[in-house]
This record gives sequence, C-alpha cells and structure tokens, in this order.
Amino acid sequence: MKTGILFAALFSLMSFATVAAQDLKVATVDMKRLLKDYYRTEEAQGELNEKQALLTKANNEKQKQIQELEEEISTLRKQFEDPSLNEARKKEIYEQLQLKQQEGIAMSRSLKEYLDRKRRQVQEEMQRQMRGILEEITKLLEEKAKAEDYDFVYDKSGNSTTQVPVVLYSKDTYDITESLLAELNKNEPSN
Repeated sequence: MKTGILFAALFSLMSFATVAAQDLKVATVDMKRLLKDYYRTEEAQGELNEKQALLTKANNEKQKQIQELEEEISTLRKQFEDPSLNEARKKEIYEQLQLKQQEGIAMSRSLKEYLDRKRRQVQEEMQRQMRGILEEITKLLEEKAKAEDYDFVYDKSGNSTTQVPVVLYSKDTYDITESLLAELNKNEPSN
C-alpha cells in the first residue's frame, strides 16, 4: 500500500515536471463530506435503521418466547423435585421437561441463525447501496473534472497508511466539494 502511494506521489511529481511549462489545473474534493452530506446516503441509512429496528423487534419477541419457555422449564423442574410425587407422575414430568428443554435449544439456535442471516443481508444491502452512491459521486466528479478541464482532482479527506493526509495543503479556491454537493442534492425530495 505504501508503495502504491509513493508511486502515485512520484507519478504526480513527474507529471508536474513534464508539463511544467503548461498551466496545470488542479482541484481538491472532500469525498467524506460528499458521501456524508449527499441526501441518498441519509436515505440509505434510514432504510438500514428501519431494518435494524425490525430485527430488534423480532429478536425481542423471540426472546420473550424463550423466556416464557424457560419459566415453564423451571416450573417443571420444581414439580419434578417434589418428593410427594409417585414414580409415574415423575416420569411424565421428566419427559415433558426433556421436550421443553429440546424445544428451548431449538428455539435459541433458530433465533441465532435467523438473526445472523438477516444481519448479513442488511449489511450486504447497505454495502451495495453505498457502492452505488460512491459510483454516482465518482461519475459526477469525473464529468465535472472533464467539463472544467482539470488535470488532477485530489481527495483531501484521504489519509495515507500512516494516517497522514495525502493532501497536506490546498487553497480553498481549488476545492470543488460545494459545487458537487449542490449538483448531487439538486433532486433531493422535500420533506
């Protein structure tokens, strides 16, 4: 990763050197801000929150059923331990206890598998949506860069592997974040 960044930096320096006689047109953009402030990102996050709330509700309902089953098991255990019971009744309670315990294990396992599967689906859906949003932003950025004849556009929010910003300084006059954000949000539905 470090070599990739070094290569990109060297390439940029060589590019600057080879076209030093020409005027370079360079811009910066804050991709984190574009992603954060784009209305579609908020919509996607809202959908994710709704799905998480449904998962939480389903989990709570199933947990309540499991708790009720555990109470039944506890009651059966107390009955089983009653010394006044005859052997036939004890055997009957023991069989019920075994069935309820197996039912509880099956319910817990089923709930865990369900939640794991649903969480994975929600995560995959969110990743798919975020990829689509990033592709939209990147496409618009490329169109703007070509239309305004920029030679380079750097993401000033990006960090190197050492967590040092890749773009250490740039004049705000070269930042195209606001214009891109306005373009991205021009079709935002009013609430």
